[in-house]
Amino acid sequence: MTDSEGFKILLLKSNKNQKMLAEHLGVDEQTVGRKINNKQEWKASEIDKTCEYLNIDVSGRMEIFFKKQVD
Repeated sequence: MTDSEGFKILLLKSNKNQKMLAEHLGVDEQTVGRKINNKQEWKASEIDKTCEYLNIDVSGRMEIFFKKQVD
């Protein structure tokens, strides 16, 4: 499960937004929103591209994209 709040904070800290990420991934902004909010699954390639784009390291990847429990 994606840590939605953590992801949104990471976007802000990176001075990026959902629209910019969507353009980088080649999808529409609504798709990114659904993925961030756990309404649609991330593809492995999208996770890789997102981590590269937002400079997310391996431990950050686990915290953001593979959170076991979301409050």
